[in-house]
Amino acid sequence: MSIHFTPLRSLVHLIEIWRFRLLLGLLTGVLFLEPLLTGRGGEIIMTGLFGTILFGAVLVSEPPRRARYPTYALIAVWLALGWLSHLSVASALQAPLLLITMVIGITVFGFTLRALIVNPEADIDALAGAVFGYLLLAVLWALFYTQLEIWTPGSFRFSDGSDDRSGELLYFSLVTITTLGYGDITAINPFARICTGIEAAQGTLYLAILVGRAVGLLHNQHK
Repeated sequence: MSIHFTPLRSLVHLIEIWRFRLLLGLLTGVLFLEPLLTGRGGEIIMTGLFGTILFGAVLVSEPPRRARYPTYALIAVWLALGWLSHLSVASALQAPLLLITMVIGITVFGFTLRALIVNPEADIDALAGAVFGYLLLAVLWALFYTQLEIWTPGSFRFSDGSDDRSGELLYFSLVTITTLGYGDITAINPFARICTGIEAAQGTLYLAILVGRAVGLLHNQHK
């Protein structure tokens, strides 16, 4: 009996095969797209794109169902509050957004890390997953820094008069996680300083453990 794949089934099949490679490509594209999306409209689009990546990370990581659906709901709430905060200046949204961003960051990265560690396969997708997890960690910290700066203005010192704080903090997070430390943007608030130190330590440990493990498994497989 012949099987006729619908477009939806073909898409699901593609996601099942490519998994982290698709997410890595999407995230890389979003990072390059971010400087081009300016103003309130750009911020709304970026929030939607980051929300899509978060949904995809949970989907691909395949956490237990009892944790998966509450996380989907939390991301949906984060998206709604994020869009509302771009459309208004309601200060009452900032504290919930900061808390939800922190919870989502810990949860989604935890799911991704769990999927990469328990996955016994050593293939290109595993390596792509390791790279995706590294960039995802930087993005999650950037989202947290953005909400922290909005909630407590002056947490960071910026290099110029640009109004694109989320873009600058994304750049700052990438510089911090790679421990480059250019110094053009610095953390001022004591809590922000602690957070940036934790991010730098996480980035170093992540590269040493997870990316090294993925490369080692690939090397042993091809011996």
